[in-house]
Amino acid sequence: MKNALSFLFGMLLVSAFAPLNLWFFAFLSPLGLLFLIQPKKFVSFKKAFQLGLSFGVGFFSFGASWIFISIHTYSNTPWYIAGLITFLFVLALAFFTALHTCLTTRFSPKFIFISFPALGALFEWARSWFLSGFPWLLIGQSQTQGFFKGWIPLLGVYGLGFLILFSSTLLFIFLRERKKTKGKIAGILFLLILLSGYSLSFVNWTYPLGKAIKVSLLQGNIPQETKWNAQSMESTLKIYLDLTKQSWESKLIFWPEGAVTLPFPESQKFLHSLSLLAQAHRAFIVLGLPVQATENFYFQTAYYNAILALNTTHNFYAKRHLVPFGEYFPPFISVFRGLIGFFDIPMSDFISGSKKQNLIEVDNIKIGTFICYEIAYSNLLFDTLKQYPDVLATLSNDTWFGHSLAPYQHAQISQFAAIQTGRYLLLNANSGLTAIYDPHGLQTQVIPLFVRERLNGEFFVVKGETPWCYYGDKPILIFFIVLLACIVRRRT
Repeated sequence: MKNALSFLFGMLLVSAFAPLNLWFFAFLSPLGLLFLIQPKKFVSFKKAFQLGLSFGVGFFSFGASWIFISIHTYSNTPWYIAGLITFLFVLALAFFTALHTCLTTRFSPKFIFISFPALGALFEWARSWFLSGFPWLLIGQSQTQGFFKGWIPLLGVYGLGFLILFSSTLLFIFLRERKKTKGKIAGILFLLILLSGYSLSFVNWTYPLGKAIKVSLLQGNIPQETKWNAQSMESTLKIYLDLTKQSWESKLIFWPEGAVTLPFPESQKFLHSLSLLAQAHRAFIVLGLPVQATENFYFQTAYYNAILALNTTHNFYAKRHLVPFGEYFPPFISVFRGLIGFFDIPMSDFISGSKKQNLIEVDNIKIGTFICYEIAYSNLLFDTLKQYPDVLATLSNDTWFGHSLAPYQHAQISQFAAIQTGRYLLLNANSGLTAIYDPHGLQTQVIPLFVRERLNGEFFVVKGETPWCYYGDKPILIFFIVLLACIVRRRT
C-alpha cells in the first residue's frame, strides 16, 4: 500500500512541470514521500529504498514516457522491445531517487531538514552527468512560474532543487509539530521562502541595450519519417527557402537543427547561393546541418551535428554533448546494427565538438548556441556564459517525441535558462515548440506543435549578470557536501 502511495506521489510530481505547470506539487509530492519514510520514526533502510524506487518509477514512467514514442514510433522498434528499453531506462533513473530516500534514513531524524534536500540536490546533479547524464525533469526546472521563480537567477537548478525540498521538510515539520515552537518556526520559514521568491521575481538582474533586433524563427514541420530521405531533401530546402523569403524584414533568420539535411561540404553550392540571397537583403541566416569533420577518424568520414551562420567570420558551432543512441552508439553496439530499428537510426554516427568553442558572432551580436537538449546541461550553459553572449539560441528537433510532454518540458528548460541567465533565449524547433523568452522567462511569441510557420519577433542585447552567472553550481554543490559532512552520525 505504501509503495503504491509513493508511486502516486511520484506521478503527481509530473504535474508540476509543463504543460500543466502546477508548480506547488514540486514540494507537495516530496512532502507525501517524507510522511512515508518517517511515519513516526524512520522506516528501515530497505523499505526507504523501495519507497524511493516506487516514487521514482511513478515520476519517470509518466514524465519521461516520450522515450517509448521515440523508440517505438520513430525508430521502428517493436512495442515490446521499446517497452522493455523504456522500463529499464525508467528503473535506472528511479535508482537515484531510491538512493536519495534510503541514505536520508542513515542520518539523524532531527537533521532531516538538511539530509533530505541536500541528498536530493546532489543525486539530481549525479543524474545529470552519470553515463552521459539525463538533466531532464530536475525538480527546479518546474519553477518557471509560481513563488519560487525569483530564486532561479540566484541558485540555479540544483540550488533551487535544494530549496524546494527544504521547503517540503519545513512543511513536514510544521504539520508534525505545529503546536510546538519548532513547528511554528518551520511554518514561518516556509512562508518567508515563498514570499522572498515572489519578491525576487521582480528584480531586473540585466538590462536591455540599444534597439530591438528583429528575428525570424522558421518552423518547417518536416516529418521525421521522411526527414533524412534523399528524395525529400529538395522539397525540405524549398520549404525553408519559401519561409525565408517571407522574413527579409528581420536581421536574423534561424533555421532549426538539421534543417539542411545535405551535409557540408556537399551542400556548399546551396549555402553559397543562400548566402548571396541573404546579403542582398542585408540579413543573416543561422541554420543547423551536419558538417563533415576535417580530422581523420580511423580513415572513416565523420560528421558534427552543427550550426552554421552565413556571411560572418565566427560562424560555426559543433554540438558538444551528443544524445546516446540517438546521435552516437558505443562501439560495441555496432554488432546489433540491422537487428532492430533502434540500432539503425539515421544520422546516429555524429562526433562531439570541442568543449571550448568561440561564440557565433553575427553583426557584432554574440550568440550562445546550443543544439537540442544541450540547454539542459547547467555546466555547458555556465561555460558559454564565460564568453558573455548577448543572446542565447537553441536549435532543436523534437519531432522524435510526437504529441507528448517532451516538447513542453524542453521549452520549459529553455525558459528556465533565460531566467537563470537574465538573457533573451530563442528556441527554434523543427516541429515546435518554437518560442522567444525574455530575461524574466516570459514567452513573447510562440508557434504551437506541428505547424509550419515562421515566428517574427524581436529581442534585445542585454548587459549585466545574474548572481548564478558569476559563481555557477560548484560552490552550491560544495556547500551541500559540507552540510552533510557536518551532520554525519549514526541514527539515534
